[in-house]
Amino acid sequence: MLLAKRFAALDILSDGRTISGLGIGWSKNEYEVSDVPYKYKGSRADEFLQVLRKIWTDDVLEFKGPF
Repeated sequence: MLLAKRFAALDILSDGRTISGLGIGWSKNEYEVSDVPYKYKGSRADEFLQVLRKIWTDDVLEFKGPF
């Protein structure tokens, strides 16, 4: 929620010129240290992006997903 709000504020302040670049990482070790299953990294990222889009576009937010 905080990330979405910050990007929205930047977009407003920059008059629509904000571009967000988000990555999921490549190092399996980073996932292991965080106790996050590496094999689901793509689907977790897809869900994360879905949530961000909902925060930016929906007036009332409700989301249910596997992660």
